[in-house]
Amino acid sequence: MGEVGEAPTAKRCSKCGIEKPLSDFNRNHVRKDGVQVFCRSCENIYRKARYVPAPPRIRVPRTEKRCSHCGMVKPLSDFYRRRRNSENPGASSECKRCNYEIQHAIVLANQKRKRELILARREKKCCICKIVKPLDQFPVCRTRLDGKNSTCKSCLLSYQRQRRKTIRGKLMRKEIYLKRDHDITTAQYSDLLRKQNYVCAICGRNGHIKGKPSLAVDHDHRTGKIRGLLCFNCNTGLGKFDDDPKYLLRASQYLANSATPQRETVSDLKLLAQMGINFADEGKYEWGK
Repeated sequence: MGEVGEAPTAKRCSKCGIEKPLSDFNRNHVRKDGVQVFCRSCENIYRKARYVPAPPRIRVPRTEKRCSHCGMVKPLSDFYRRRRNSENPGASSECKRCNYEIQHAIVLANQKRKRELILARREKKCCICKIVKPLDQFPVCRTRLDGKNSTCKSCLLSYQRQRRKTIRGKLMRKEIYLKRDHDITTAQYSDLLRKQNYVCAICGRNGHIKGKPSLAVDHDHRTGKIRGLLCFNCNTGLGKFDDDPKYLLRASQYLANSATPQRETVSDLKLLAQMGINFADEGKYEWGK
């Protein structure tokens, strides 16, 4: 120990009884001298003798969990798994359904806020011409936030006109027409055209409109059943006669009795005979009895 009146620089350990400097003792601010009663070596021996290793922790897998949003107890398969730890990622606090409702509500709130900002300006920039125009010059589009299309009416109209002139646009228009009016595809239309040898089913000519082959789809207006492909003249002719065979027979009789046919072949005469019309020697058609 030091002299009287000086701060002590050594201390006797109460465990081993050896006087050691204060640097060999751990600090303890509760005691007057500011150090422990045991020296560090004795304290380490004491702690090692009292140490009992804890049993290994066994993680028991859970099969259910309570959702923090709806409060219902659901299986873990109804929760999304977190990826913070690859070995045991755990489950999210909200179930999948509640998570979807929360995210959907956030998206709707953001869309509503953006829509209010856009409608407050009452104008919008066209994505093609890059000109800021009023909202009334944009077509309606329900999927957009502001309810208007991103392209103005004039740019959209010019784009659609150019697209219709392309081959793809024409094919798409034809496919939409066949599906909408006759419920057939372009492949089925091609099969009908191939079966008829690419000619009209009545006159046997390949109908041309402006130099391009075109055969219309003829169907029964009462049942909707497709009867075949006809040229423009034959298709409109059947429509003028209301698709009634009686009117067509009277028309054929009228033409047969009004003039002598000069272009009839043997096959045409046989067809007329099957219809009940006989060709007389004086050049007149008469109804067969």
